[in-house]
Parts: sequence; structure tokens; C-alpha cells
Amino acid sequence: MSGRSSTKWGQHFLVNPNIRDFIVSLAELSVEDVVLEIGVGEGFLTKALTRSGARVIGIERDPELLEKAATLLGSFDNVFLYCSDILELDLDSLLQRFSEKNIKLVSNLPYYLSTEIVTKVFFCDVEWQLAVLMVQREFAEKVFLGTPRRKKGPLSVIVPFVAEVQGMWPVPRSAFRPMPRVDSVIVKLRFKQEKLDRALLDKLWQIALHLFAERRKKVSTVLRKCFPQLDLKDIFAELGLENVRAEELSPEKWLSLIKALPAVEKDSDA
Repeated sequence: MSGRSSTKWGQHFLVNPNIRDFIVSLAELSVEDVVLEIGVGEGFLTKALTRSGARVIGIERDPELLEKAATLLGSFDNVFLYCSDILELDLDSLLQRFSEKNIKLVSNLPYYLSTEIVTKVFFCDVEWQLAVLMVQREFAEKVFLGTPRRKKGPLSVIVPFVAEVQGMWPVPRSAFRPMPRVDSVIVKLRFKQEKLDRALLDKLWQIALHLFAERRKKVSTVLRKCFPQLDLKDIFAELGLENVRAEELSPEKWLSLIKALPAVEKDSDA
């Protein structure tokens, strides 16, 4: 978000021009690019993105803020603004006409929706090239770094199969108005060209959801509940999963596991 604070949504807007320009530089923009910005605010970041010559698509749910952004950006013909809730928007339909372009995501994400938005981005069919995201530091450490002091979750399992984390930079609280009570970072992701098969990615997500829903239990215990009709002893023995928990699994182990298992039934009681 950018501009003055919005009491309606409790947002904290980026106001530091140096941080804004750094974000734009990380995005490696050219006239051949299409940029999606989620959370336009009053257009502080949007204007800098538009000046790059890239085609910018901005999403903002607050009509009052979007009107201010439209006024600020009125002289540009390469920006398109939509008043919409990003979680209700069909990204595939929105961006399908730009399939021949390099599609990038550059956003100061609403922190309270970061998990939902990143999940939506990862599982849509858009051929993303890279993303530069401003997020809460705690979220970034858990999802993108998987640091020991932060508990991993299903989304952190997906990341290595979707994108490479190319950098993380701290942002001072003074860069926002009003000043937030949490720390922020900029994260740069470069999406992988050779992606995991969509069916496998969906299976990985479902299995990860089940395992992390009972994170204190061993992987073998939870999966026996998910697949009561199967004898999984040989699979567990081959992969060394009898005495490990989900957060201990490496990406290689996750991949081997999902390839060895059928899809999880959605009505499973795990």
C-alpha cells in the first residue's frame, strides 16, 4: 500500500521514496513487462512502476483510495486500475491476454492477507517471471526462509517447488505512515521455468495441509489416517519417515513422498 493511512482497512502505507525506488529496481522492468500491483493505495508505488514503461495493472479494494490514485496517474496511458478484492479476482482471466509478455508481481501486500494472496499467486495458472513483495518479516522468515525459530507451514513447503528466493532486505518502520508495530522486509522471488506438475503440486499442498494440521504427530501416524486402506510400511521404510515430523522433511523428501502416494481424499478426517 502507498499514500496516507486508510482507517477503513487499517493499512500502513509506504512513503519513503528511496525504498520505493529500490523496489522498482529489483523488479528489472522494461516496456516488455506487465506488472500486477496488489494494493495500489494512492498510487505512490504505482506511479514509479508506470514510469518504467511497463504496463501496470493495479488492484485496490478501497474506491476512495483508487480515485486518488487515478487522479495521480491520469497522465499515463500504460496503467489500468481495478477496484476489486484480490481474493475474489480471477487472475487467470485478468492476465491471460498478456501471455506473450513477462508478467511480474510487485506489491506492498496487506500483511493480514499475505498468506491468502501468496497462495492464490502460487496456484493460479499465470506464468509469473518474478515477484518483489513487501511483507511482514515474521511471515517472510516462516514462508520464504523456513528459519528454525519460525514454525514451517504448508506454504513454506510449496515455495521451493515454485520459486527461488533471491534476496530479502529489511525496511525501517519509519518508511511507513502510520508507523507499524511490526518489522517489514522486501522479498524477491524468481519463479521457476521448469515447474512441478500441477497435479503433483496440488497433491503436495493437500498432504502438507493434513500433516501440518497435526504438526506434533509423526508423518507416518497422520498419513495412516489419511490412507487407512493402504499398507504404507514399505514407503515409510524406504523414505525413512517412521519417526519424523512434517517440518523436518526436506524438499527432496516431500517430492519422493507425494510421488509415492495417491491423492488425499478431501473428506479425510486428518
